[in-house]
Amino acid sequence: MADRKVLSGYRFCLNCGQKAPLLDAMRNPWCEAHRQRCEIITWGSTHKWPLLEFGAILLEQEAVDTDGNSRYAVGNEYILWFTACTMGSECYINALHTYLMNASKDEVA
Repeated sequence: MADRKVLSGYRFCLNCGQKAPLLDAMRNPWCEAHRQRCEIITWGSTHKWPLLEFGAILLEQEAVDTDGNSRYAVGNEYILWFTACTMGSECYINALHTYLMNASKDEVA
């Protein structure tokens, strides 16, 4: 099996198509600009893809409901986390990454 560092030098970021020196826990390639997405997949893999609901950190029109509350979620399967990371807006990714990096184990259980 090829070394990750060597293998990643020939890959392209799933989000933007740039050269991807990073691989997440599922071996998906990411560029430095999309490091948060890489870290989210790795976190999800480590924690067995939990179902999460969390507030938006950066508010965009898409993130705010009629009451002014901001809520996001990600489902409890790898494909849902993968879709969130490849298709999610920067607002969504920033909110999810911030939540994961600051959440205690009890909040995410």
